[in-house]
Amino acid sequence: MKPWQNLGTNDAFLPNMRTFLIAFIGVFSLLSISISNSASSEINITSSDEIISDFEYKQLLLTSLYTDCELVDKLDFNVFKSAMDGYNSIDAPNKKLLTIIDYSK
Repeated sequence: MKPWQNLGTNDAFLPNMRTFLIAFIGVFSLLSISISNSASSEINITSSDEIISDFEYKQLLLTSLYTDCELVDKLDFNVFKSAMDGYNSIDAPNKKLLTIIDYSK
């Protein structure tokens, strides 16, 4: 027996190590492909795109909710806005329902 043949390695360890290395290379390859694909799909903002402030974005969401709920002919927008401001200021665990009573009508 030659001295370099018995290095204290377990023969059962080598197939497991090969499997681990193949799996590691496969996962690394998939991740690198995924990262390179996601980088190419980034949103490019050009000078023609409009950038709005947080306030304008919240107003846009509020207006969209107002029209989506079909409240245009039923409730004044300012009443709806006041109700939503109050609703968002409440720190309750279950906020699933909003009731609006307009006493001006």
